[in-house]
Amino acid sequence: MLRIAITSLPAADPRAVDTPDGLLVASQLFDGLIDYDPQRLRAIPAAARRWEVRDGGRVFVFRLREGMRFHDGTPVRSQDFVAAWNRLADP
Repeated sequence: MLRIAITSLPAADPRAVDTPDGLLVASQLFDGLIDYDPQRLRAIPAAARRWEVRDGGRVFVFRLREGMRFHDGTPVRSQDFVAAWNRLADP
């Protein structure tokens, strides 16, 4: 069980997160491709086990961790991340 003191009701949709409380809750519910290590000041693996930067920094290729699943047991696929990013980018 996760209990967090928050000052407002955050959006359940990560696309609608617009408050610090919403970001706090979303970060507990959704994994990103990479995370950030504030002590070493660098990107670290999260859902992506490794990645490559190509084409002068314009293309990123991510290799996902094996065995990731959604809450209902459905396997996580690369297409799920593509769909999520496309949804976030759609105004």
